[in-house]
Amino acid sequence: MNQPLYGVWLGDAFFCFSGEVSEPRVDAWSRIVRKLQLSDGSRPFASAALRLAEMRYPAQAAAVKSGRRSERKSLGGRTMEGLALAPGEAFHMLLSLDGGLVRSQGLAPGEEMEYWSKAAAFALELLLRGRIAPGTAEVPSAGRRRSASMHVVKAVWKPQLTGEDAERFRQLAACIPPICIGVPAALAGSEPVTKEEAGAVVLYSFLAAVVDAESREAVRSTGGKLASYLRDYRRGRSPLTELWWNSLLTVNREIPVQGTAEEIGQLAREVEAAGFTALPFTGGKELPPETGNISLRLRLEPPLEEGQNDWRISFWAGSREDEGMLVAARSIWHSSERDLLIRGRMYASVKEQLLMELGGAAELSPELGEGLLGPAPEGLVLPLEKLRSFMKESVPKLTRSGIKVQMPSRWSREGRRRVGLSLKMMRDSVSGGGEQSLPVLGMQHLVSFEVSAAMGGKPLSREELAALAEANMPYVQFRGEWIEVDLKEINQVLRFMKRHEQGEMELSEWMHLAAGTDEERMWKGLFIEDVETTGLLSALLEGEGSRRLPARPVPSSLHGQLRPYQVRGYQWLSVMRELGFGVCLADDMGLGKTVQVITCLLERPEGFERGKEAACRDEASFADGVKDPVEQPGGQHNRYAPVLIVCPTSLLGNWHKELQRFAPDLSLYIHHGVRRLRGGSFPARGTEIRHRSDDLSSRRTRWGRLVGGTMVQRGAG
Repeated sequence: MNQPLYGVWLGDAFFCFSGEVSEPRVDAWSRIVRKLQLSDGSRPFASAALRLAEMRYPAQAAAVKSGRRSERKSLGGRTMEGLALAPGEAFHMLLSLDGGLVRSQGLAPGEEMEYWSKAAAFALELLLRGRIAPGTAEVPSAGRRRSASMHVVKAVWKPQLTGEDAERFRQLAACIPPICIGVPAALAGSEPVTKEEAGAVVLYSFLAAVVDAESREAVRSTGGKLASYLRDYRRGRSPLTELWWNSLLTVNREIPVQGTAEEIGQLAREVEAAGFTALPFTGGKELPPETGNISLRLRLEPPLEEGQNDWRISFWAGSREDEGMLVAARSIWHSSERDLLIRGRMYASVKEQLLMELGGAAELSPELGEGLLGPAPEGLVLPLEKLRSFMKESVPKLTRSGIKVQMPSRWSREGRRRVGLSLKMMRDSVSGGGEQSLPVLGMQHLVSFEVSAAMGGKPLSREELAALAEANMPYVQFRGEWIEVDLKEINQVLRFMKRHEQGEMELSEWMHLAAGTDEERMWKGLFIEDVETTGLLSALLEGEGSRRLPARPVPSSLHGQLRPYQVRGYQWLSVMRELGFGVCLADDMGLGKTVQVITCLLERPEGFERGKEAACRDEASFADGVKDPVEQPGGQHNRYAPVLIVCPTSLLGNWHKELQRFAPDLSLYIHHGVRRLRGGSFPARGTEIRHRSDDLSSRRTRWGRLVGGTMVQRGAG
């Protein structure tokens, strides 16, 4: 019996399935499909990825009496498992698909497979006749948080469907099998009213994906010859069209184009109009456009040329229903239509609406009244001396009334300049007395640093900081350009620097600030612009500590020879111990972690004796007899502080064997089992141990070192 082979378009891949939901049957079906060989000898499903897709039977949209798209209902569906092909792979598979050949290999293709073969043939004709043009496509967020006002698109190639091609497209969309429009993913969030409209959305998505895949492959085959046509795009200075153009000609990586809803919408409309890549009208019953109401938006624009002080306020038309709509007042006045259709909404008497909004704004802001003297007001010039009163008095009133005032930081890409502190570690903060001696750090070590001001990654002198504060304006001219600053932030930094030229903080807090990469790096309520670490700590944070730390010889008391990487591991452990850090040696199993630790325990500073006893805790514990110097009350050093090694019970024998092999001079004691010593009988010569329980790790013992020994599982995260 032949296995069924159904196929639908998911919006980004061609999905083939059998209709079975039983896992064993799906596995049996996929094994047969993966072996499918076409007439050209290729096996399109050999490496196809398994995927899940939601399938629904589409309800009749015309049955909805209200005609509102949001009330369109559909029957419930189920999730299917199958094999997915990328657009380019699906294109070649459908062009080579032969029903008789497929059946001879144990598969029975559904009727919709023939439909998709015809759609692929239509795409091939468009490609051969050059009926393609550049376009845009929305980039999915993929789980990342994104501002609702920012949109991201990419450059793609799309089919040009005009004239006879548009008519053929409509006929092909009207004949689409019902199963092909029962995939929510293929509708890309749209809510088509009729079957024809749903078919057009799905078919256009398929054609666009196939055309883009084949066109990009053609661009890739040029071998970089189109690189000379790339634009010299500069973020914040060049128009988005140049970035979109570079995205179109770059195939080795995806270049997203990000901007406000207005910028991206305008870019998409311009590209679509230039390439004639719009989705053809399907002939279905269209709902009347919804009505819209104009709202006023003001854009505050700084002087463009150096030496100028006059600002400008331009007038823009927004929408109370459509947050993404933004049209310059000039376009409204120059229109010959009384009513305008903008982004699917009809704005009746649009000029009168905008004029009424401007009149209401002039009553709240006397500065705006001067801009209404002409017949078609587009904006006004705002002298610098009036900017302060407009910002402090008029803007709050306008905002409360629902009129949005767009500041330069809102519509420019650089945004507001943050003023913060720059902390530079003093050289003698964590440096030792010489190259041969290492400082004792530890997370509670105090780091000394110098304090300065910075803005936008550049240093800021005290005089410049004081001048910004004295200006008492959120927009100031600084180093030849107008910028927006936070007055509260400037005053906080200025007050701090008047009281502190230097400071101290714990090493743990310094490392947290140095490792931070987000824009909200704060310390004592102040924004930290930069953290400069010097000396040994800088090498440790940059991962170069092992190359910059002084080398030390392997102890002669070690019975054995270390491999080069083990020598480096031992030296790193030894140095980190002397610096006061706890470390984790994460070598894989069998690479000699134990011998590296034993070598580190054998290394003794000159003048200290090796002890004779040690202890290890119950429930998988072990200790060697090495003693580290421990400072006791009164400033005296105890030469016999034991080292505690904690490990799983299964590793007790391994530790014992390794210590006897590589360090037989050490005195060992295994504290494990029912016969382990308790109370006063516990070995502790040279160190007084007072305890009330058998948990050695919680006793008041001054352990020289604590070693945790465990196993490393291959493949563990």
